[in-house]
Amino acid sequence: MHALPGRFPSRRGALEARVDVGGRPVTVLCTHLVHLGGLMRPLRRRQIEQLAHHLDRLEGPWAIAGDFNTLAHDEELAPLAATGLRLHPQPEQRLTFPARRPRWKLDHIGAAPGWEWLACTAIPATASDHLPLLAELRWKGP
Repeated sequence: MHALPGRFPSRRGALEARVDVGGRPVTVLCTHLVHLGGLMRPLRRRQIEQLAHHLDRLEGPWAIAGDFNTLAHDEELAPLAATGLRLHPQPEQRLTFPARRPRWKLDHIGAAPGWEWLACTAIPATASDHLPLLAELRWKGP
């Protein structure tokens, strides 16, 4: 568990796991960044910067997923883009919020360079106010 900056409205963090994918170790992170729109934008930016710093230090393939509470093309994600993070190239397939009638793409799955995107879609569900994402990727990198 990596604690992220901020205590209000609640503590935030990123969970990290190393998994074996076809004999290759892959680092996978999952996070939920602070919400409350523009009010918390500076704090969310600090959380993103900390995640980017961590991703820059990882060896080998990695992926990150979660509720980023910001849109895919928002300037807030620039520090993650600088790590090489790539989101699915067709974000219109990923409307996730609100779950009942999705209009925004606040949830994302991103991957390091070397991954080829095969698919990424939101799955109809009622367990949350956000829809879950399902992605299929293939490692092409070194």
